[in-house]
Amino acid sequence: MRAWPRGGWFLMMAVIVGCSAGPESAVERSAVLLADAEVGGVLAPMELGCAGPSLDVPEEYATIQLAVDAAAGGDVICVGPGTHEGPVSIQDKVLWIEGREGANQTEVLGLHAGSTFIVAGAGTPTTIRGLTIRDGRAMHGGGVAVYHSTVTLQDVRIRGCQARDGADDPPGYGGGLAAWDSEVRLERVTIEDNTALVDGGGVYVEDTTLVMENVALRHNQALWYEACFIGCVIVGGTGAGIYADGAQIDGTNVWFERNWAAASEGAKPGGGALYARGSDIRLTNATMVGNTAGLSGGAIDINGGSLSLRNVALTSNETLWGEGLTVLGSAVDISHTVFWDNAGGDHSGIPDPIGQDGNLSVDPLWLQFDEDDFASWDLHLSLDSPLIDAGDPAILDPDGSPSDIGAFGGPGAAGWDRDLDGYPAWWHPGPYDPAVDPGAGWDCDDGDPDVFPGSGC
Repeated sequence: MRAWPRGGWFLMMAVIVGCSAGPESAVERSAVLLADAEVGGVLAPMELGCAGPSLDVPEEYATIQLAVDAAAGGDVICVGPGTHEGPVSIQDKVLWIEGREGANQTEVLGLHAGSTFIVAGAGTPTTIRGLTIRDGRAMHGGGVAVYHSTVTLQDVRIRGCQARDGADDPPGYGGGLAAWDSEVRLERVTIEDNTALVDGGGVYVEDTTLVMENVALRHNQALWYEACFIGCVIVGGTGAGIYADGAQIDGTNVWFERNWAAASEGAKPGGGALYARGSDIRLTNATMVGNTAGLSGGAIDINGGSLSLRNVALTSNETLWGEGLTVLGSAVDISHTVFWDNAGGDHSGIPDPIGQDGNLSVDPLWLQFDEDDFASWDLHLSLDSPLIDAGDPAILDPDGSPSDIGAFGGPGAAGWDRDLDGYPAWWHPGPYDPAVDPGAGWDCDDGDPDVFPGSGC
């Protein structure tokens, strides 16, 4: 395993994504929290978020860091709308930090001066909620760095952060999020357009438990690195979406799209969506589409540990010399998973799973998919997709029908709100139904917060 980074400073970067429960504003969600947190007439302040007593930024404290410094363990910091400057360091405190008006209205910038958020020594859950975190730059965890802590990110977006540091650009780990010896939970989080100068363009986790629900990892990059000390060595970017070392990952309704582990002559990168060594990985209702790695595992490259895939769509991933799924010495359990159109082959290192345990090799028939026009992709299932009701029969879709394969299947299919506008994306197969879906609160465009039922749908 890689040595612990020096210094002990770790930053965490988060942006809050919309609520999966329905078309609620940030104020309405706070009211729900208030009701849920009252037990026997007693309110639990941290669970109230901005609905309860709080330290307010910027009304009482000019910056988030000043509020953190003044806070006692268990305090709530309520961040007003606008753009706020980081970095923010949370040391040995358990806090709840929430954007009062949600992530679309509340940004925290790292200013390329370190991790946007650092959480260290928080053994009881610290929660970061309703923020957009971006423009952090550090060797470890450009957006958020977590060290020996228990952290929850809810309704958060981490965007445009870098794991690299200094004029000489030494190797970096975890462009969006990095965690060591910690427990991290991500709920309704988007991690996109982040870069690491070697491992974990989106996420890097080591000796850490990572739980993900309705998490999208899109357009992250792990770049190659040339080190010249005595001679030169080229190290390939690995795990563009997630890099896991000695970790436990449990992901439900997870979306990996167009993450890129860069290749160079002499480099050996792997795992466009996910690279894992000595780790236990379990993915349920995941979509892994259009990811790229240089050597092996256009979608997944796993060495040791274990891998469980259930209701997963692993399609149209690419490597220069390898397969969509590359396995070396790992215990594997694959069921109700579709392999299709992975350049170089669908899998290696395992017996062919196709035709047993519900595994398929069929065109998923996405609603809209043109490999030459990425911007037009719509990864909902079309009405005639063979993935409809083809998932594990023990898992049900939100309407009680047998689960569909992919990120828009299973009970969490209705939890997607990537544009953070409070209106979840429609989950059912087929196109958006303007006669029915607006009345149900479903969003017709989950990439634009200005488009929702009553405004463009």
